[in-house]
Amino acid sequence: MLGFVVLAVACVLTIPFGIPGAWVLLLVAVGIEMGDTAMWGTETTFSWTFIGLGFVIAAGGEALELGAVAIGAKKGGGTRRTAIGAVLGGIGGALAFTPLFPIIGTIFGGLLGTFIGAVIAELSRTDKKRTGKEAFKTAGWATLAAMAGTGMKTVLGGAVAFLLVLGMLSPLV
Repeated sequence: MLGFVVLAVACVLTIPFGIPGAWVLLLVAVGIEMGDTAMWGTETTFSWTFIGLGFVIAAGGEALELGAVAIGAKKGGGTRRTAIGAVLGGIGGALAFTPLFPIIGTIFGGLLGTFIGAVIAELSRTDKKRTGKEAFKTAGWATLAAMAGTGMKTVLGGAVAFLLVLGMLSPLV
């Protein structure tokens, strides 16, 4: 059990670096539960109810992270195109900078990519011509919102870890 708790903490701590820690933890829990069922003929470690709730919470974290970028882009005067540019830019930036500067590069690249992706999306709009100042403002809001979204996803990843550890300790399992 202590090993799983350590793994849970480690998985949660990886989320801000772009690693899907909550999903990794859930996959480990599914593997343990399937092994328990195969060995003992019954669920013995977590229960599928706790695992299912964990999947719902983790999916909520992903939705919050993406939704935050969209809300930030909108707050800055952008459109859905801006939000998509910010998300794609963030992914591209994280992938580009991770090999160059592991860990720190993922965060820096993700934020820089979010900003650049939003700026490009804003400057390439055909419905309303944007100035550089307006595009930078919108990109700034999208980037701040991306940071907030990652924070919310990390908190929900912590909730998944807590739920699974609670599932291990619960006599209701």
